[in-house]
Order: sequence, then structure tokens, then C-alpha cells
Amino acid sequence: MPLLLAAPCSAGGGSTDAKRTGGTALGGPHAYVRQQAQSPPFTVAAPGEGARGRTHDEISDPVLQGLTTALVRIGSAVEKQS
Repeated sequence: MPLLLAAPCSAGGGSTDAKRTGGTALGGPHAYVRQQAQSPPFTVAAPGEGARGRTHDEISDPVLQGLTTALVRIGSAVEKQS
């Protein structure tokens, strides 16, 4: 499961960063994905880094799933407090 971070935000939007990281000495380069989304007043980010033999989708899909789950849980928690 990706590490999920939530912090207060002041603007809407989101972003995705996808690249390849690590040198050949570490068996790389490997896929790296970081997705960020905002559900004011929070910003949620989920990074994922692959390993040898893993495709971009094998890294990206769990990151997106974790980010989506976090946004749903934040929305539910905000609704309960309202």
C-alpha cells in the first residue's frame, strides 16, 4: 500500500509525476509515480516506486487506488463533522 500524506491546502487541483528512477547498479531504472489530489481543505499525495520487472501500470494502479480511497475517507470524515 502506498504511503499517503494529507495536509491542509488553499487551492483546488491535482497533479501526476511519472518518471524512471535508479541507476543500473540498482537494477534500474524503475518506474516512479506520484499523484496528488485536493479535496479542500486537504491535499493528498501518494507516491509509488517500482522494482525490476514491474510495469508502470503495476505501480500506478495501486497509487491511484490509495489516493482515491484517501479522498473518499476524507470526504466521509468531513461530512460526519458537518
